[in-house]
Amino acid sequence: MLCTMIGHYTFFPKDVAAGYAPFFLSAFLFAAGYTFHLESSFKRFVEKKIKTVLFPWFWMGLISLLSRYIISFNSHAGIAKDLQDF
Repeated sequence: MLCTMIGHYTFFPKDVAAGYAPFFLSAFLFAAGYTFHLESSFKRFVEKKIKTVLFPWFWMGLISLLSRYIISFNSHAGIAKDLQDF
């Protein structure tokens, strides 16, 4: 995953990325497919994703948004607009 992220940086040399990206992208997709485990039911799969992905994303996003309002003394467009964009 880290190698795939490095390949997307704008400062990464394009000539190196031409040979680097296809190899590591293929390796990442292979590893993701190799480690995938099918849940016993679709309902359980969705519940697990909500608990492990959606809730942490939501709470960390709110913490990040509110901390910007507490720490920053700059003017903001408004918390309603920022929540809508979030």
